[in-house]
Amino acid sequence: MADITKLVAEGKTYLWALRQVHDDPETAKKTLADAGIGVAELLQLKALEPSIARFPAPVVGRRDPRFLPVTIPPDRTVFFLPLVTEHGVEAGLEVFPEKLTWTFAHRETQYVTGGDVPVDAYLADGTKESKIAHPGDIIAMAAGTRVTYHSSEEDGRFGHAHIFLLNLPDGENRTFYDAVPFLRLQQLGVVGSPDGLPPLVDVMARTEITDWSQLISPRANRSHQLPTWLRNGWKNREATRAVDYSEGTKSLIVASPDREPADYLPWGSDVASCRVNPIIAEHTCAVTDCVYPTGYHATYPNTELWTTLRGSAKVALTLAPLHMQAVTLELEAGTVAVIPAGSRITVEAATADLVVRRHAESCARNGHWRMMEQKLIADGTDKEYA
Repeated sequence: MADITKLVAEGKTYLWALRQVHDDPETAKKTLADAGIGVAELLQLKALEPSIARFPAPVVGRRDPRFLPVTIPPDRTVFFLPLVTEHGVEAGLEVFPEKLTWTFAHRETQYVTGGDVPVDAYLADGTKESKIAHPGDIIAMAAGTRVTYHSSEEDGRFGHAHIFLLNLPDGENRTFYDAVPFLRLQQLGVVGSPDGLPPLVDVMARTEITDWSQLISPRANRSHQLPTWLRNGWKNREATRAVDYSEGTKSLIVASPDREPADYLPWGSDVASCRVNPIIAEHTCAVTDCVYPTGYHATYPNTELWTTLRGSAKVALTLAPLHMQAVTLELEAGTVAVIPAGSRITVEAATADLVVRRHAESCARNGHWRMMEQKLIADGTDKEYA
């Protein structure tokens, strides 16, 4: 067995080994043999190679009523339930029973599941925005935002609760909560010991919305915020959107569904036909509710997180780059699924009531900006901002 550390120190990396393919086969064989590199060593070196494309695993995270209480200095308690922790993407549930201030080193999206909670946001450009997070709202948080949730469980009220999602590209700052599933593995007795760790706690009763189908329909107090790239008018939307892609969305975006699934817009054609309701389309993220029929087939070049809000589906994926690996995902209400970049997606079976909430890294990915433009035209907003 070769010393992998020594190989790397000598510059004999995975890509160095691949370069030997250009030599005479016997010469290449001797060069690799002299270095002690066989198949096992090649695979180890590949795992250390940062330039090799890496995709998140196509996993499905399911809810569990048991949350891990985490103390946030100096003395605030937050309850975490991890759902997905993969390369570049993460999702889970959080419950904030009391006032909490949090600084986001990363951009994050939240589907609010509890509490009519005032929120003060101090943005990276020095401005302050004050809004109210209602159940059913979707919040797109820019990196560098410092947020105070004025949450309270006093007088029978619900504190702030949400599903959080991160979908971040390589090269961008990634601050994940991987410590939470790590601690949970210890608490469940899978690795190490739970000694000294707080016990898991069932806090589902402290969450206002536990049936995620309630996130689909418009609510009486719903929040409504049009894309920030309309601020210079419809005619200048492409130039303004390009600036947003370069500099990043600065505002705290809060919006919520505005129509029932029966009124979603048709999208795509032939086997890629579905119905969509784009809710947020920003540089920060894109969120679109979708109804997929049985037989839907598409390929998305960028990774997405799919939260099944209602119904169920059986989805088959073949994985990039060679599509020789096939995976079947069972989607059901209350799950979050990772759809890796470049996957070939086929909905093999779907119930008639299926609603999936797609979360993309940005509206610049997978056509989400165009979905929103189509919706704005259907609603007449293009004329309003002409």
